[in-house]
Amino acid sequence: MKAPSKRVLRFLPLLLLIPVLLIGWQLLTKPGAESDTSQVGPAGAKTGNTNQDDPSSHAPNPTTSDIKTASSSEPVRNVSPTLGLAELTKLFEQDVIEDARRQANIAAKRLRWLDMKKAGTTKWGSDKWMKEPDYYKQLQTPQLAQECFSRAIFGFAMTVYDDPMLGYSSLEIFHNGFAELFKREDMWKGILHVYDYLSLKLNPNSDLRTIVTVSNHFDAFARMYRIPAFKEQVKGRELIFLAANLQVLKRYRQYLEDYDPVALGTKGSPGFFGEPCSVARVALMLAKQVAPQKYAAIEPELKSVRWTKEQKVEDLKSFINLVIEGLDGIVSNQSERLE
Repeated sequence: MKAPSKRVLRFLPLLLLIPVLLIGWQLLTKPGAESDTSQVGPAGAKTGNTNQDDPSSHAPNPTTSDIKTASSSEPVRNVSPTLGLAELTKLFEQDVIEDARRQANIAAKRLRWLDMKKAGTTKWGSDKWMKEPDYYKQLQTPQLAQECFSRAIFGFAMTVYDDPMLGYSSLEIFHNGFAELFKREDMWKGILHVYDYLSLKLNPNSDLRTIVTVSNHFDAFARMYRIPAFKEQVKGRELIFLAANLQVLKRYRQYLEDYDPVALGTKGSPGFFGEPCSVARVALMLAKQVAPQKYAAIEPELKSVRWTKEQKVEDLKSFINLVIEGLDGIVSNQSERLE
């Protein structure tokens, strides 16, 4: 008998596989054959024909209207106006923590800036308006602070760096007024005066530039509570600083009721949004220091507040009201603030 050719031997495995494939195809297409049409749902649970005895497994597929309703659900609310409160409180309560790398970075920046100043470098165009150190030295602390905060520099310098100590150092080195204010033992009186001075500008008669500048200052004030020199002066005076921050929140609240977006030229925006939240976080942090039980009672509700990413004035007004109503009773006599 003649032996198969090499060509036939090469295709012999494929020829033997054909009957197996035909049998498999007949089994798959046989009437009544069941297939698992379930899909993986949430948390890995299967959906579909997973249990023939479960009535829910025979529920009709969702209609077009059902799908439409599911896709048009409420917007996601994942923005918290109290974000950062825990860190602010922790840094205020703790003593200064020496971080070698951070301290080295601050020291290097200061040396560089001091060399630049000696070489005649100025910032913020101050060569055109800043006065000599002797002028600032002769001012009373409230007037000195008012002069320093009359421009937008503080709000910019304190927020442009990740580390607020760098902003503080920049002001101390390049601004003769802040250099004088920061070394005074009653700096706290100047800052309290500025809280009142600036918040009075939160009125419908102010233009947009003023509203933005004032709000930037209030946003930056939150960073001052991380500066060791300022923290040292605030401690023991938390109640009067709480009163000052609550007063600012009340003026923000009134402004939101009175402002005219058409006159402001903002198409609805009041000229700020997150800045009052910074004031609120400082107030809450201070409230925890002077009335921990009262703070603990209102903390869960305040921390549960969530907004959508869209900035809604009504959300901001509601949050400001919540903070004021929760903390207002702590401050019994605001007339003693500067005593």
